[in-house]
Amino acid sequence: MSIETPPRPDISPGLPQLLGDNLATESLVRSKIPLDTAPLPEHNKETDYRILLTPGQRAEFIHYTDGLIQEMTEQRTDVAIFLDKSARPVAWMVNELWDQLRPHLPNGEILPRPKIKFLNIDKEQWEDTIGRKETSGINADLLPQKAVDSLRSIYKSIEPNDSEETMLSGKRVLIVDEVNVTGNTLEMAEKMLKRIFPDAKEIKGYHWMNGKIIVDQNSGVSLNSAQPPWYQRRESGRLILNRDQELSLGAKSSRQKIGGLWLSRGRNEAREPGMEIDKDGPDHEGLELKADIKLLADDFRKGNLPYVPSSLWDDDTESIDSRISRMMNGMTVEEYAKLRDDYWTYELLCLAMKTIVRTPKIDSIHRTHP
Repeated sequence: MSIETPPRPDISPGLPQLLGDNLATESLVRSKIPLDTAPLPEHNKETDYRILLTPGQRAEFIHYTDGLIQEMTEQRTDVAIFLDKSARPVAWMVNELWDQLRPHLPNGEILPRPKIKFLNIDKEQWEDTIGRKETSGINADLLPQKAVDSLRSIYKSIEPNDSEETMLSGKRVLIVDEVNVTGNTLEMAEKMLKRIFPDAKEIKGYHWMNGKIIVDQNSGVSLNSAQPPWYQRRESGRLILNRDQELSLGAKSSRQKIGGLWLSRGRNEAREPGMEIDKDGPDHEGLELKADIKLLADDFRKGNLPYVPSSLWDDDTESIDSRISRMMNGMTVEEYAKLRDDYWTYELLCLAMKTIVRTPKIDSIHRTHP
C-alpha cells in the first residue's frame, strides 16, 4: 500500500544538512511521491540502533531522564531504587547520562550519582495482601512480618553486627517506576518501603514517563498507548528474570538467598540445580537494548541528539539557557530552536518512510551557524 507524505511538505533550509545532504529525499517530500517507492537514506550498519529505533524516541528518552536526574539532584537523593523489571533500563540511562545531565552548580559542587538498587515489586504480587487504591486502598501495615524482615535483611550490612540499621537508615530514597498508568505499583512500593524502613530520612516515588490511556472501541478495554519498547517483554529484554523464592534459595549470592520475595534473578542463576538458564542462548534483546543506551549516550555527548530540557529545572540551580548551550556545544537559544524544528521534521520523515536511519550529525548544523 502506498504511503502519502506528511501533511507538512515544506522543508526548512537546514534540513538537507540534517539529512546528510540527501537531496533525493528532500525533492521527494516536495513532490509528494509515495514514500514506499523512494530510495531510503543510507545509514551506518555498524552503529544502527536495534531497539531505540527513531531519533525522536531517543531524544524523548533523554528528556525523561533529564527530569529524573533533576529530581534526584534537587532532593539530594542518596539511594535510587528502580522497580524491576521494566525500570531497569531507566537505571542504565541514568548511569550513562549522569555526568552529562547533572547540573553545574554555581558553587562548583559536583553532585555524586545516587547509589542504584533494584526491587521487584508489582501489584499482582501484593494486592491480595495489602489491597489496591481503586478498591479498599493500600494498607502496608498488612504486610506479613516475614516479608518485612526479609527486605530489611537485604539492605543490612553483609558483615555480621548487632546494629538494626540498614543502608537506607537516615538516607533520602527515591523509588523509580518507568510508566505512570494507574500509579498503583509505585504507590504500593512507596507505602511498603515507608513501613519497612521507618528510619529512612525520606522515601518518595517518581515515574520516569507518563502513560496514555485509550479505550479500545471494540472490547471496551483500557490500554496504555505510551510505553517504552521494552515494556511488554516478559522474560527477555532486561538481562534479568522474574523473582522466584524457591529457586533463589540455590543462588550463590547471600542477598539473593534471603531476598527471593523481592529480588529478580540474574540470568546466571540456574532455574533448577544443574540446569543452565540460557539454554536458548543469551538475552539478545537485553544486550541490544543496553548497547543502544550506550550508543544513545555517546551520540548525545557528541552533539548528535537534540537536548529538550525538562521543565522541572529551576534557574536558581542552572538556567535553561545555560543548560542548552552546554549540552549543545555552545549554541544560542535561537540557533537551538531552529535546529530543533529541523530535527522534528526529520523525525516525521523517518516515521513516514518506515525506515530506521542513523541519527543525523547535529554538530554539522552547528557549524553552519556563525
